[in-house]
Amino acid sequence: MDLTEPVLLTPEGLEKLKRDLDVALKRRAEAGERLKEAFQPGDIEDNPEYEQAKEEVGLLDARIYELQEMIGRAQIIRDTHARRPRAGRQEEGRQGHRRRTLRDPHAHGQGGQVTPRR
Repeated sequence: MDLTEPVLLTPEGLEKLKRDLDVALKRRAEAGERLKEAFQPGDIEDNPEYEQAKEEVGLLDARIYELQEMIGRAQIIRDTHARRPRAGRQEEGRQGHRRRTLRDPHAHGQGGQVTPRR
């Protein structure tokens, strides 16, 4: 992650990062509690619960740091000039051929089907 570059996000993308951060912070608090409960003086080497909790805390700390950095460097973009194919819309192809989008490109996570105009 380049810490000098802005993170380009839509308003929705920024909100998602903030929700992810809230979830990660809650999970971190829970993992910290498990770490405290698993700690037994003198018996750390043979304690898999402690090792697992310690690893989880480390992973969550890294994710929290990453999310905080991304949110802190967020630059909101509003793409008003983007052309997304819509169902039934005619598009001009690279070589001047007309094509028509048959299906919504966002339906069920699949791209729209484009057919040559006859």
